[in-house]
Amino acid sequence: MQGTDLYHFQECPVTRNRSLLSLALLASLALALPTAQAQKTDPAAPPAVTYIRAGHLFDATSDNLRDNMVILVEGERIAKVAPAAELPIPAGASVIDLSKDWVLPGLIDCHTHLEVRADKYDPINDVKMTPFQGGFNGVVNASRTLMAGFTSVRDVGSQPFFAVDLRRYIDEGFIPGPRIVASGPPLSITGGHGDMNGFAPAVSNMMYPAERDFAIVDGPEQVRHAVREQVKYGVDVIKILATGGVLSQGDKPGAEQLTYEEMKMAVDTAHAAGRKVAAHAHGTQGIKDAIRAGVDSIEHGSLIDAEGIEMAKARGTYLVADIYNDDYILSTAP
Repeated sequence: MQGTDLYHFQECPVTRNRSLLSLALLASLALALPTAQAQKTDPAAPPAVTYIRAGHLFDATSDNLRDNMVILVEGERIAKVAPAAELPIPAGASVIDLSKDWVLPGLIDCHTHLEVRADKYDPINDVKMTPFQGGFNGVVNASRTLMAGFTSVRDVGSQPFFAVDLRRYIDEGFIPGPRIVASGPPLSITGGHGDMNGFAPAVSNMMYPAERDFAIVDGPEQVRHAVREQVKYGVDVIKILATGGVLSQGDKPGAEQLTYEEMKMAVDTAHAAGRKVAAHAHGTQGIKDAIRAGVDSIEHGSLIDAEGIEMAKARGTYLVADIYNDDYILSTAP
């Protein structure tokens, strides 16, 4: 655990006492944000030193929970973790006392869309909401995500270039939130999962021109151009829509949309620029073609078969099943 990110803390179980979770997270934020700002103002300043008393510790390095531990934090990094008997706390030291709580590493959400309000999702929002509303949602969602114990997220699909800007403001310490691996709008074929389908032509043409330029691609050369444009504006990962989706009209989740050649172009261009590629893929064939094309992760993978799993294992492709997304949709469906 040495050198890892600052831990965030939560009561175990969370449902028993949510107030302790919030208090512990607020304590860690109060520690980290001023320190980061001070070090940016004076890089030569020594890092602040804080000791955390952990009544129960989950460190993910063994099968056993560890009791009565002390965590030494220097600046924004953990310098040492040891039993309290081996790491005495000096008199007058800055201490966060969680001796009655459970402590665990910050969680990671590998698939999220911070600009979206899940409680108000409706396809008509595509023509009703302004980019500013998405920005407001993102600030609130970023803070709530951090307070829930998630210190890192992948934002895999948003308007240009919301996630990049949110990442920058969080990194500057201007607003609270997790570390963000940011993508731009996902690359979609015309009429695909990322296009505005089901509306009259006059409405469909109201899609923001910039978003259409960055997101709608037909053919490998358009893919190459869109990837390069997104890299230009600072994305960390390219999101492609290999198949249809469950929240779009006019397509089938299992149907392949981008061709293998288009996916291969996205991967080659992104990798040449040092970026990863995440492929939204529900259908069996789309999953396999995306893996063959060299994507770094499959998102959802709903209809993956045994051959697809073996292909992913052989190539080191990650599967981000995103199961809670489906659980939420099914639980709220009319």
